[in-house]
Amino acid sequence: MQPVFKVGSIRYGILLIMGFFTLQSARAQGFSMDTADLLVKDPPLQIFKTSPMAMLFSQIPGTAETRMMYEQVHSPKRSSVIALSYVYISPLLEEFIAQQLNGLPFELKINGFRIQGATKHYIINEFLAPYGIYIGLHASYNSLKAYIPKSSPYRRTLNNAFEKTIFLNTNVIGGLQIVFFKKFAIDAYAGLGYRNNFITIHEQGISYTGVRKYQIDMQEVFPGIGNNLKLSFSINMGLAF
Repeated sequence: MQPVFKVGSIRYGILLIMGFFTLQSARAQGFSMDTADLLVKDPPLQIFKTSPMAMLFSQIPGTAETRMMYEQVHSPKRSSVIALSYVYISPLLEEFIAQQLNGLPFELKINGFRIQGATKHYIINEFLAPYGIYIGLHASYNSLKAYIPKSSPYRRTLNNAFEKTIFLNTNVIGGLQIVFFKKFAIDAYAGLGYRNNFITIHEQGISYTGVRKYQIDMQEVFPGIGNNLKLSFSINMGLAF
């Protein structure tokens, strides 16, 4: 397994930038929006999206997710979004651990889910939703379980321990969505908000059974950022109908 994952993310970023400057060029040359790309007439009202970037790494360190996202347009300037993800161990972390173990059996398992919701308001007059620059509100609930399989000889040594991690956050976001030929959508956004992240450790051994819960100190991971400050960034791609 070769570490070639960054190429895809760079490619999607280049496509996003090219699309933006193509639209700006059309405006500079005097074309109307409905002539340049039929942006005003009969815009698509539904978009199904996913995130190639999230398949490599997600908001919880060491994890990735397969995301299904649905956007529904409700009015000329407003839409709502809902997303559901299956969360698992990142292939980048999996490859790193495999190299460190040098052929020994791989023991760590991660399973979980993530639910997201957002409202988006498109702010450029010439564009109807779901085209153009938008601002909005976003919320996310992310839960996972990290554990050693029952078949592993290390499970008893670790008192049958497993971890449950919860990431809960709300954000104000701003982004840009481009829909090429009213079919192919690219959506990129960044946001700032509040987070509340914690881990619950469950242990059950011969001489001890208990549960420990503590809040994650994100300043250890990202020094200089407040413990409850959430920074968000995402790129999603999909099909419009």
